[in-house]
Amino acid sequence: MARKLRPEELYARKVLKGKIPACEAIGQACQRFLDDLKHADERGWYFDDEAADLALEFFPLELHHHKGKWGRRTPEHPHGQPFELELWQKFNVGNVFGWKDAKTHKRRFSKWILWVPRKNGKSPLAAGSGLLVCFFEGEPEAEGYVAATKRAQAQVLHRYCAQYVRRSPELSQRLKIVQHNISDPSDESRIECLGADSEKQDGFSVAWAAVDEAHAMKDDGVFEVLDTGTLAREEPLSVVCTTPGEYRVEGFG
Repeated sequence: MARKLRPEELYARKVLKGKIPACEAIGQACQRFLDDLKHADERGWYFDDEAADLALEFFPLELHHHKGKWGRRTPEHPHGQPFELELWQKFNVGNVFGWKDAKTHKRRFSKWILWVPRKNGKSPLAAGSGLLVCFFEGEPEAEGYVAATKRAQAQVLHRYCAQYVRRSPELSQRLKIVQHNISDPSDESRIECLGADSEKQDGFSVAWAAVDEAHAMKDDGVFEVLDTGTLAREEPLSVVCTTPGEYRVEGFG
């Protein structure tokens, strides 16, 4: 009997066999994943199935859609339909949360580049990762930040975080939402929406950060401030997400 493939491996094999259309960079990521599974021991990594599964299960278990037809409250789905991840999303989430360093047992990846076309769910996916890192990994006073070229754009992703909290029976009881701040009063963990002058600020101790619409950024100032703020954290995650936009050689994206 053929073994059942994990969703990450299934996606990778389908891409490499041409069953799922993908660009060269995605193909390379899929090949890397399969190579790492084969040579993990000698490369100093291991894939933690339990950690990956916990992250994959978090999305449909805790998060509910709040927009469009999927967000309608029905007797079957009183909080909106659960956030069921598509296969490409499972590949992303599984890679980010599943790979561990064999010596430290900490996450292998601390940066996640989420670069997808419009209306493919990048903001919901990034927002969900922020709630998971900041409020479910047990690190006291976890700081999460959302930034973009304009505060209004950062608010889009932050609003997803807030709406997920409002729709979740557990999160709505645990967390407090005040304007651009989502916090857990029990340990002061929080996710905040930053303004346009965030590159001029310091003092961040970042557990999770998301830089949205990175293709529109003129430089890496905001990202560098947030990314260097992760140094004091054990398992930080910086997410750089955007939709493909105007081709700008000089831009951060």
